[in-house]
Amino acid sequence: MFEPNPNWTAAIAQQIQAPIYVAQIEGLGTDAFSTGPVKSAKPWVERVAISAMEGRGQRVDLASGDVTVGSVTVDVLNTDGRIFQLVATEASGAPLATLANRRLDVYAGYRNIIGNDYPRVFRGRITDIVGLKDHTGFRLTAEDVKRGLDVPIMTGATDDSPVIIEGNPINVLGAVLLNVFSLSDTDFPLTAITGTPIGAGLDRATDVAVAQLKDIRDTWFVDVRMRFKWTKDESCSGWVAKNFFQLIGPAVIDGYGRIGLYPWEPSVAGAVVPTLTDDDVVRVDSWRRRPDLHVNRVRIRFNWDPSSRVYGDNPLLPDEVVAEDTADQAATGAVRLLDLTSEGIREDLNGTAIASVLTHTLLRWRRKPPVEIVVSCPFTKRNLEVGDVAKVTLRNVLDVKTGTRGITNKLMRVVEITPKYSAGLLSVTLVEVAFLRYGFIPPNSLGDYPTWTQAQKDRYYAIGRTSDNRVNAGTEEGYAIL
Repeated sequence: MFEPNPNWTAAIAQQIQAPIYVAQIEGLGTDAFSTGPVKSAKPWVERVAISAMEGRGQRVDLASGDVTVGSVTVDVLNTDGRIFQLVATEASGAPLATLANRRLDVYAGYRNIIGNDYPRVFRGRITDIVGLKDHTGFRLTAEDVKRGLDVPIMTGATDDSPVIIEGNPINVLGAVLLNVFSLSDTDFPLTAITGTPIGAGLDRATDVAVAQLKDIRDTWFVDVRMRFKWTKDESCSGWVAKNFFQLIGPAVIDGYGRIGLYPWEPSVAGAVVPTLTDDDVVRVDSWRRRPDLHVNRVRIRFNWDPSSRVYGDNPLLPDEVVAEDTADQAATGAVRLLDLTSEGIREDLNGTAIASVLTHTLLRWRRKPPVEIVVSCPFTKRNLEVGDVAKVTLRNVLDVKTGTRGITNKLMRVVEITPKYSAGLLSVTLVEVAFLRYGFIPPNSLGDYPTWTQAQKDRYYAIGRTSDNRVNAGTEEGYAIL
């Protein structure tokens, strides 16, 4: 065996070892299944019974803002009869009353990592149970929490008894997801409620990324209100996709299995930004531009009336805001329209201004065909999540801004992560973003620019000359945009 030195041998041993996966089913205590023995200390008593695993990752459709449902399939062999016991739920003394909709968690690690340090890499609920072809076990399929959005909401709403909810749009979203409608809710208080609203009923602790949604609200949607009106029930997934995914940003599942929202701008201005470099990448699988995402005109219609099914008072002249890049239209010889609607934006709630901000945000990030890169990474890059904006440094790919090889600290958003369990790899798809810095309008409590910390300067915009941060021909200090 080739062993030039102990350090080389140790490094190779770490690189070539296959990941070990553990699948734990809700309700079985410490009982779990695994692909191999797990080093103590560990929270499970695992059976080495998993013969194969496959996964389907989340992918953000950047054209619509919709996100696929992530899933995992786990082939479990009938080691000591355990999986047969779990599937035979009608047998006397069965450990579980049902496997259907039972939560399943997947953890990943390596031989040299104790079980207590295995991170959870998937959380979902069991949706299918199929016998293996040789009758030696069963294949369990679990899907992530987004499948919980495929339920009707606002059942019972009619033209005579409508349901109306008003409040911060993120609070409205949280209330609908949780089925908790209150003017005094700790996390998602509403401004006004009419009728008897019914939401999706997701679990606050395990299914919804409450802290992340509140952070988005307090960073990007301060003092914003919307009003939604229902006169009939509708699918929660369809309502959320139309009013939030397309306009504000996609909903994705975080590393803890909870549903959250990532705005088309960064979700947390000034936060620590993850990195992706050549050292993290096994290979670059593809590079392409996305002309299908190119837009030079954005229209948002608002003031929706569900009874008359028109936007505004006149069906021939709907209430709308348009943002466009006429120079790009002239250069490309085409008008590429992104046509959107909002059922919550209302004129009496500063609707024109809100629609204007959203149209310009969408136009800014889609006015140039973005670059998309797909890379394969080891499972050690699990710190990346769909929706994250990362600083990407790759020496061999083209920089379209310079025409030379290599990009450095290029801001790109993660739009898909697909686990390749058998290879121990992650397929990560990234698309470049349009902003060069994290920034937005600061809160009223912030003073003028000279008093800002460096973190605040990286986060917010201010008016002032670049030479001395002054305005009015240099006679006054620059002002924050409030």
